[in-house]
Amino acid sequence: MFDVTHSLQLPGAGNGVTAGLAQYIEPLASAGVGAGVDAVFMEVHAEPSQAKSDAANALRLDRLEALILKLKRIDAAARETTGSVSGAAHA
Repeated sequence: MFDVTHSLQLPGAGNGVTAGLAQYIEPLASAGVGAGVDAVFMEVHAEPSQAKSDAANALRLDRLEALILKLKRIDAAARETTGSVSGAAHA
């Protein structure tokens, strides 16, 4: 399990709230899945700026479906590559 959004938190960087780097959710999640993680955790909100917690590192709900589809493609490619490499090594 890779906790993407909490990995992007910047505690103490905001005015009384935790700041974050939400713009890196997609590339960090993609890198994690490409590296072989089996699951990702992401804070998601329809309006992150209105969220009561983790607003600065939440993914907008309207971007979730496209990201999930992308992560599924990356996962499939990573597993295919891993299978080919391990298959060739055992041949």
